[in-house]
Amino acid sequence: MATKIGVYFDASNIGGGLDVEALAAGVTAKWGSFTAVVKVFPVLADKYDEISADIEAQQLDGVLMCGASPRADSVSYRFPVYTETVNLREQCVLSFQDEKGNPLRAGQPAPALLVQIATDYINMGVMKMQKGNLPDSAALENGGTKRVMVVGGGYTGLNAALEAARSGYEVVLVEKTGTLGGAANNIPTGSPLHAPWEDKEPTNVAQLVSAVNAERAITVKLETTVAKLAGQPGDYTCTLATPKGEEEVQIGAAVVATGWVPLDDKYLAPMGLGSTPKIVTAAEFGKMLVAGKVNAKRIAFVLDTTLAEEEIKKQVAEAEAAAKAAAEAAAAEAPAAPAEEEGEKVFIKEDLECIDHLRYSNVVNSVGMLRLANTVCEQTGDEAQCYVIYKHMTMPGIFERFYKKMQDRLGLMLTKADVTGIREEGGQMVVSCANTLLGMDFDLECDMVVLPTGLVPVTAKEAVMQFQYRQGPDFPDLTLFDGYLDSNYICFPYETRRTGVYAAGCVRQPLTL
Repeated sequence: MATKIGVYFDASNIGGGLDVEALAAGVTAKWGSFTAVVKVFPVLADKYDEISADIEAQQLDGVLMCGASPRADSVSYRFPVYTETVNLREQCVLSFQDEKGNPLRAGQPAPALLVQIATDYINMGVMKMQKGNLPDSAALENGGTKRVMVVGGGYTGLNAALEAARSGYEVVLVEKTGTLGGAANNIPTGSPLHAPWEDKEPTNVAQLVSAVNAERAITVKLETTVAKLAGQPGDYTCTLATPKGEEEVQIGAAVVATGWVPLDDKYLAPMGLGSTPKIVTAAEFGKMLVAGKVNAKRIAFVLDTTLAEEEIKKQVAEAEAAAKAAAEAAAAEAPAAPAEEEGEKVFIKEDLECIDHLRYSNVVNSVGMLRLANTVCEQTGDEAQCYVIYKHMTMPGIFERFYKKMQDRLGLMLTKADVTGIREEGGQMVVSCANTLLGMDFDLECDMVVLPTGLVPVTAKEAVMQFQYRQGPDFPDLTLFDGYLDSNYICFPYETRRTGVYAAGCVRQPLTL
């Protein structure tokens, strides 16, 4: 708490007819020696040096500024002592109304009620400084480590590393594989991210990789994972597992951009995935397009996955019921187990991959399917016919213009429908559709069927940071978000439960490119 403060009034920033000199005199009369310095300045912003001199000469351990707005002026006054602001302009003058609800009249002296309000606010500010305490933070040696670690060298990780480096920080970019670019290397084109938001855009992954490799502030570690992360925000010690052995690096913060892996094929098996090479996922189809291996002339892009979701949930319910019955039977036959001894529990990573990742990825697949279909039409000169069959076409924000343009695309047909079956018949694939916008049920014959890709965050399957914390090596609360590194923090949605570690990209939620 402060024991000797200076109170400074900003006459130009108060107004309202208040007698600022009288307010200052009232402070001296009420608080005496506690307010060792009380001054009224025409313009407070011009008196930074004089206030600093008062702090040194009078040995002040607090500064109270009256009149200035903390929103606008707090950054301008960085003194080495406890500093507070009394916002007389906004909280008193501009918001004042008399008993009848009338605002102040220009040029009129301040009403007695306004003087009383201003006096109360000033006294509360002084009392706050007298009773309040500054946070007793543990000072980091040399101000902490000004180095950021980015885990994941995909599209998000590359951008995060570049932006951190351009902000003046050293960056260590850790990539598990031997190449940078991640999943973006297998995406033919990107989404429209600039006006008029109607055309696809290049992903520019090669340019991003070149920029990262050319940036002196970025150190790239390929074929490397995080073996251990210990310490505190601003002063972490990270142990990296590299091809040459373990290596320690000091960092101040970390960005987790480990991305996603495709949902296991077993979840789409009820829709024929795995039964024939003519049924693939959107991720596999993207790789085929990049490699120039798509020869089909009639392609069905199926967004409705109700068949798979209902079948998988039925299987899960049956398996859970069987496991419960077996456990109850075993408990009835076996003698009571001895109580478990207390001790440190062994961490076992729970695999959080599930069928719900398909639903979470609907936005990405809605935009992605249109991009893929559009690319096929362009590569074949509209000789190929693409059909997009959806139940919920989710097209947020600026992508609505892209969707509108695709509706008029030659070679591309879209219809809402319930997909009731997918089968191979006579060398062709047949997609059975019901409840369509065309007003009739029909069987669509095609050469290939493309199913959605579920984006499973890497954190649903791996403990990527290996924290040296009492709560274990993994992020807490992953089960709340089915493995996504999301957050319930309203004010800091990208900071994880591990302070100083931030989530970015598809590891946090499914995002388009």
